[in-house]
Amino acid sequence: MDSAIAQPSRPSILYVDRSSSDPRACEARLSVAAALGQHYEVEARCDLGRWALDRLRSALATRPFDAMVTHVPNDPGKPSYGESLSVLRDINKLVGIPVIAYTGATGFVLALMEVDRIVLKSRDCREDARTIHSHLEHLLRNRREEIDPPPPVLVKGQGRTSVEAFVNRAGGLGLRGTCALCEECKKYARWVKARRLDADAETPAVDCKNVFEVLLLAAGEGSRVLISVEGEDAEAEEIARHVYGVLTSH
Repeated sequence: MDSAIAQPSRPSILYVDRSSSDPRACEARLSVAAALGQHYEVEARCDLGRWALDRLRSALATRPFDAMVTHVPNDPGKPSYGESLSVLRDINKLVGIPVIAYTGATGFVLALMEVDRIVLKSRDCREDARTIHSHLEHLLRNRREEIDPPPPVLVKGQGRTSVEAFVNRAGGLGLRGTCALCEECKKYARWVKARRLDADAETPAVDCKNVFEVLLLAAGEGSRVLISVEGEDAEAEEIARHVYGVLTSH
């Protein structure tokens, strides 16, 4: 009798790079896909385009992909750049799997990427692969377990009420998440501010009633954010709880 025990299948990841005029750069980025192959079944392709959406959809009939990772370069001036961002938006809305953008882009361009996580490219591809793997594990675990957020822990002092929250919204604080947050905060006369706690460098607090400022946080799903509300009274507590609910709702 065969005593071998069947091992559970590994998650399936579609890794898409964009074409590059520098073959060495493309080779370095594809090394990230190779590193992810130690943990997942990885299909590595190049040239992000409409075919990626078709590929993800066709896989639904056989074995669906569990997530997608794609490199997005910092070249917003190219005619194809808007098309690439459009593809990412459609994948996020129509396929329903976690999407991670691996990018060297900065500034407002990050806010245009409607994805679940953004991993900023460093000079060390191996470290980048470890960061992407960590994000994938968090996203896939949340998909499996649909973890309910813990109750908020409010901290008072210096004329404000603060609460830490992990962004649990699908798509993070992309355009839809940002609009939901700003709409909630505009209900109140008091100021509400947010600051990333998991960014590489110290980030300033932004006005949660200002769509542009919140988008610049580039807070994807799983990002750790500190919310501060003006005041230390019961009304400030209530506002902080409502804002916490917006950030942590599935």
